[in-house]
Amino acid sequence: VYPAHIRATGTGFALTIGRGGAALSPILAGQLFSAHLSLLTVSLIMSAGSLLALLLFSMLDLKDGDATASV
Repeated sequence: VYPAHIRATGTGFALTIGRGGAALSPILAGQLFSAHLSLLTVSLIMSAGSLLALLLFSMLDLKDGDATASV
């Protein structure tokens, strides 16, 4: 449906955000642990991004056939 250059830009943007999170998450976790937070608290803070993504995906308005799996 979308031109190739738009799909490539979106894919590159998503990959860049993922790599940034992968690079920054150990630093953030180290900072949280050095602040003497418990493992549970650090885990909950680190999962906030995934929970936000879940919330945003659940709010998408998918139309019939938008999310069909082709096998």
